[in-house]
Amino acid sequence: MPERLATFIPILEKALVYDLNLGTHSVGTHVRDAACYVCWSFARAYSPEIMKPHVATLSTKLIVVALFDREINIRRAASATFQEAVGRQGNFPHGIEILTEADYFTLSIRVNAYLNVSTYVAQFEDYREEMFNQLAFVQLQHWEPAMRELASQALAVVSVYAPKLVIEKILPKLLSSCFHKVLNVRHGALLGVAEIIRGLSGNSGAHRAEILERAMRTLSLKERDIIKEETAEQKEFKSMYENIASINCLAEVMPAGSEMRKKVTGLIKEIEDQKLYKGKGGEIIRNAVCHLIDCLCAAKIDYSEDDKLMVFMVLKENFKHPNVEIQKSATNALRSYCGTYFQDPSTLSKDSPAIKEIMNLFKQFSVENSAQTRGLNMALGVLSDTLLKNKELGIADIMFGTLLQNCLPKGAETDDAESRKQAIKSLA
Repeated sequence: MPERLATFIPILEKALVYDLNLGTHSVGTHVRDAACYVCWSFARAYSPEIMKPHVATLSTKLIVVALFDREINIRRAASATFQEAVGRQGNFPHGIEILTEADYFTLSIRVNAYLNVSTYVAQFEDYREEMFNQLAFVQLQHWEPAMRELASQALAVVSVYAPKLVIEKILPKLLSSCFHKVLNVRHGALLGVAEIIRGLSGNSGAHRAEILERAMRTLSLKERDIIKEETAEQKEFKSMYENIASINCLAEVMPAGSEMRKKVTGLIKEIEDQKLYKGKGGEIIRNAVCHLIDCLCAAKIDYSEDDKLMVFMVLKENFKHPNVEIQKSATNALRSYCGTYFQDPSTLSKDSPAIKEIMNLFKQFSVENSAQTRGLNMALGVLSDTLLKNKELGIADIMFGTLLQNCLPKGAETDDAESRKQAIKSLA
């Protein structure tokens, strides 16, 4: 059997990540579980000398399964196998260090595995590229939307370790996948591009903390303790990571005027031109584009006046969409948009095309279309203080008058409680 390991290991690699999509579910959990058991058996049966040629392959594959598999039992099985191999083989790179962080309990909480444990493991170069490839080209294409979102967030937090590698090898492939004929691939690629830009612009640390804070609300007290409990070494690593994550390296790896930056900034217009908002999956693409705008604005990407107008018009269409999740995404994007491009009072002018369109928002309210009114009420609540305080524009007076009017009950047939609620929240 040892002489046939070279033939069998490539098959085992595929089995460790086997996941066959069948409609709204997948088949493959039992295969991945069995593959982990086979790896565990090899670690116990063969000497380190026999296994040495396959250590690099098995160690990286087991780590990505332990960190990023959807199922809790598979993550735990891969972790137990990695632990067995580290103890018996003794030649897995940084094995002991990883085991102190990636154990049975820390990997049991999916968001913790993706956003906490992965940041620790990614500091080791032996595992980094395999982690990038797994997130970008496997997890971002997952059949479940929540997994694609989590994978994109994980890609943002680990990309800070190797910005050049991400820009040269990962981002170009994701950009081309944004127009893939398969919806899952297209949606995941858009989220991946958005989060990479956010991560490399120095915003990944704060965004990671925000996501973990939201996730904490859904966890039990015991699970919260697992995430919050920190040793002296973990605190030291956390401080080191936050320093790295706060560095804006976009100007270095994707300078203004570069071909890559032009492709990223032109992505929104190209999606519009190809009419990807229409047909099957149009709503999920709208949501992803709003998220992309949010990330580009948070990264303070420079746009011309015409491009600022184009971006705002995309958001404006999504304010009017009947899907409340799309309206929320567009509202979050508008908050970042205003905070980036309308923060300096000296740049505000009535002649700006984008500001003219913001002024036109107040003419878009419709008694008959309650969904449109609800979305516009949400949007008005996130306009920046700089815009509201500018007396020349006079936005504040018009906005408060409009929102106050929208707080009042209308006729029995046209009244919409949700619209009034959003108007009150925006006033608050």
